Amino acid sequence: MMCSVWFQEHFMPSPNQVKIVRLLVKYLHYFANSAMPMISSPYQHHVENPLDNFKRSVIPQILQKKLYWFLRHAFDRWPLDCHFRMVLETWLSYIQPWRYTDISHFKNSKSLLQTEREKLEQHIHEKWDQFIEDNLLFYTVLFQEFLPRVYRMDLTSPQSAYMLFRVTKVFSTPNLASLILKAENELLHGMEIPLNRTAELGGSYLSSSHYQPAVFTLPPHLTDMEVSGFHYHPLFSDNIRLVMNDIMQKILQAQTALQASIKNVTVHQQSGCWLWSWLFSDDKVDGVDTKRVALYLEHAVGNICNIFKLRKPEGFCSYEGTHSLANDSTLDEDDGLPDHELTETGPKLTPFGKYQVINNLRHFQNWQLGDPDMQPICSYENAVLVRLLFHICTIINNNFEKQILQLYERPDFLGRVAKVFLAPPIAPSQPIQSPVSRETAMRLRRPRVSLRFLAAYQNLFLLGILYVITHMWLGTGPIGFIFFLGCVFALYGMLRAATSYSR
Repeated sequence: MMCSVWFQEHFMPSPNQVKIVRLLVKYLHYFANSAMPMISSPYQHHVENPLDNFKRSVIPQILQKKLYWFLRHAFDRWPLDCHFRMVLETWLSYIQPWRYTDISHFKNSKSLLQTEREKLEQHIHEKWDQFIEDNLLFYTVLFQEFLPRVYRMDLTSPQSAYMLFRVTKVFSTPNLASLILKAENELLHGMEIPLNRTAELGGSYLSSSHYQPAVFTLPPHLTDMEVSGFHYHPLFSDNIRLVMNDIMQKILQAQTALQASIKNVTVHQQSGCWLWSWLFSDDKVDGVDTKRVALYLEHAVGNICNIFKLRKPEGFCSYEGTHSLANDSTLDEDDGLPDHELTETGPKLTPFGKYQVINNLRHFQNWQLGDPDMQPICSYENAVLVRLLFHICTIINNNFEKQILQLYERPDFLGRVAKVFLAPPIAPSQPIQSPVSRETAMRLRRPRVSLRFLAAYQNLFLLGILYVITHMWLGTGPIGFIFFLGCVFALYGMLRAATSYSR
């Protein structure tokens, strides 16, 4: 699986391949941790089991070096998208073997999530010291490889803020930082890590000149994992602390931008401009996501301060109305979904995933996330109208498919007007989160007419009120009202197209 072709510059593993590697890491941790503990007492005779010896050697001899280079390659080459989270979770799963000691919890998702939360709050047992020493580069070098990506992330987005929070959350596990520092001191022959207070932060954060620590000699088993000429940079040196201070300043800037966006929305709502921004603005500010991002950033700063013993930056303030994230199920590295694989037509349950669904161990949060026109009829919709409008749209889309596509792709003003009314196609990079046929998947990749919104009772009520008003003031009948609606929609489309062109 993890062969040398993965390390070629032109090759990049897919998210499904990374997911398989992550599952392999989990199961190998369970397998290695199931070995019987070694008895060191001279008063007890213990016969070594060959299977136990194999369990202890499977990670250092088979997995360690290949996984290290796989992660380094992914950290260096993976694009700045949301799929990088799977790479992060693979890394975080490997450096937390204490979470995979009892495989019985793996069959019960609720028990698994509860156990993982408890282990994040507990101190790490001293028996894991040797694992941290043997895998020190996973904790120090890969963490430093992650830092340049933080500078390029948009920390106001939920995905980026969550990834930063996840990494800092794991490294802020009680006494993990002290165990890493202890391992560094022991492997560096007991030398005290110097604090270089003359390093400057000029230049690019991605350049090697940003780090200026002294050169240390690693033990042979760690040197073999790196290329020749590699220089080790201690994780808790003063240079890294300066970098973490800069990252907290970047977090502060993101927090300021979030507060400004919330304030602008509030001002527009209070000043009566909410209707204009709702009609003609393409930026939809989700209050729930904004609060969640603010909480992620706030807790990330707290975790960084706990790990590196730093002070919070000046001007940093807690988010108003903040609450604890301890019970938030989205913070766990496991998404709680059944085991599945992504295909061209959407997710497909594996045999183990079918077992989880049948036994009510896990389930999808949303059963229909593919074709929005094929979602189950909701209580706020008229069933007859939903079916009627669906058949009308199907006839239009099938008979005028080429014309709709040509109109949507026109670069002129008419094409911008068409983009206002036609349902936009699903981007090729966006996976379809519901099992659909290949023909349906191809249709969803094209623009189409969708009138299902007219079947909602709320919209029907608003249209009824508008008809009464126009009938009382203008004396319009049904035909005149339809003509009036056509003019209003045409004017709305032209205004939207004009405002989008001006931006």
